[in-house]
Amino acid sequence: MNIDELSALRLELLSSPAKWTEVIEAARKRNLFSILRHQLAVHGLIPPAGPNSGEDLVSIPAFFAKVAADHTLKRLEMTNGLRLITGILNGIGIEPVLLKGAISLWTGEPGWRQLRDLDILVTPEQSKAAFQALVDNGFSLVEKPVTTPYHLAGLRRHDIPGWIEFHFGASSIHGEEHLPTAELRAATTFSEQNGVRAGFYPLPLQILHGLIHHHFHHHCGLYGIIHLKGLFEFAAAMGALSEDERAFLADRVTWDARLLAAFDLWMAGAQELLGMVPPAGFEIMPDAVERWQHVRKRLADNTMCSYYRGYVESMAMLMNEDRLRITAKRSGKSVREMARTARFMPVWRALDAPHMSSKRSNVLKSAGIVN
Repeated sequence: MNIDELSALRLELLSSPAKWTEVIEAARKRNLFSILRHQLAVHGLIPPAGPNSGEDLVSIPAFFAKVAADHTLKRLEMTNGLRLITGILNGIGIEPVLLKGAISLWTGEPGWRQLRDLDILVTPEQSKAAFQALVDNGFSLVEKPVTTPYHLAGLRRHDIPGWIEFHFGASSIHGEEHLPTAELRAATTFSEQNGVRAGFYPLPLQILHGLIHHHFHHHCGLYGIIHLKGLFEFAAAMGALSEDERAFLADRVTWDARLLAAFDLWMAGAQELLGMVPPAGFEIMPDAVERWQHVRKRLADNTMCSYYRGYVESMAMLMNEDRLRITAKRSGKSVREMARTARFMPVWRALDAPHMSSKRSNVLKSAGIVN
């Protein structure tokens, strides 16, 4: 954002308290309070405290000061909880692998990262012992426990915000085919903090795991939308890559045409919506830019497309000849063979049936489009 754009935005925000109400409500719906405050502070868009702000704007800096304080406290309590849990696991011979937001608590970066729960990867053989160890230390089942083929039911304790899930798979079947748990484990490095030991995988795989979690696991790609919190995390992480990490990621996304198509779409969205400059070695294809315009309109309209429309859009990107050529070169197959054998996703026609309306609602909620 250049100086003229910043000045125009500052004038617009200061022109009326109603503008702030709209911004705050949009952030609340999408769980973006901390990210919003961070970006406003970075660009100097929070009005200063004091009489110069005007009576109607005095509460705005106080509001965001509280957002910052609440966020910092929550992260501190979750960090302490993560260390406690890691210590309990170490005590029974388990060195866990941290997933997603839990990594940011371990490393401390980025400090603005919001998270609701702690996802911790253990082996299938370790999962029952890990679960029982936490129960023995005062943890209990969440109010509505859910067990899936890749994680146990959630646990919580009164002094730790959110809940804890033990995973024995890094993702559901819809994500596993694009980034296997075995690959994450093989790339994991372990470190010790405050006498406890845990591991996490490198930034390029964190980027892909986050994208896969939202786009495939939560079906955002299926319904032609993008998770905005996930997109911001994606853009920030892309900007933090080292030269070697960029080279690794640029190669890794070409292993899989479906993943490459999703990655291109997220790159187009991050560039147009968040002003991300594509790092050296990455190029956004025209079809990704075109599809992003449809996605952005749905986000603005607080809606999503039908399963069939999402399937058609996704398949069109998957079957793009240039993209197939890239993945064919990486795999050693011909473009024709790649096109013939490509499969985008299972055709879940039942998702559009009336009795599956709750599934569609969950997709909207996962993207922060509805509460």
